[in-house]
Amino acid sequence: RGLKRPNSVLDLTGDTVVVDTVRGWSDAQTEHPVVGQITGRLDTLGARTGPGLLAREVWVWVPPQTEPPTPIGRVLLMHDGQNVVDPHTANFGVDWGVDECLDTLVRNGTVPRTLLVTVACTAERGDDYGPGPQGQRYVDWLVSALLPEVRDRYTVAASAPVTVAGASMGGLISFV
Repeated sequence: RGLKRPNSVLDLTGDTVVVDTVRGWSDAQTEHPVVGQITGRLDTLGARTGPGLLAREVWVWVPPQTEPPTPIGRVLLMHDGQNVVDPHTANFGVDWGVDECLDTLVRNGTVPRTLLVTVACTAERGDDYGPGPQGQRYVDWLVSALLPEVRDRYTVAASAPVTVAGASMGGLISFV
């Protein structure tokens, strides 16, 4: 919930005026108000890990059933999972609202029933999501362990496509 930043030094020369107005202050211990809710069903799979990786929480948002009933047709896997659906776990008390978007798109028939798999980051986020051996271990774990577990648990056909997405470095590792 926010990072403490070190103090900065500004060396002035001449007759320079600097105005620095702090509109809101957080000591990194301040609780942010929670805004929003979880739409639909969110399952907690608990902490999962792979070789050379720290354990991380995994959540699965289950899409609404359609009429007539249809199987899950796609998987959307998102990094920084703590921010994706639940405002209580989101960094600043406001989630990305992907559950509301997918719920609307599935109910309107715009997209097939899409299972949303969200994977929380760890303290090693930069290495997990960056290029290099640890990023490759993270991707290998997603493909070889997590996705097969999710497909089996939620009866998702092996032919159902998987889309991977994230923000910032989560977007970067999505291209691997």
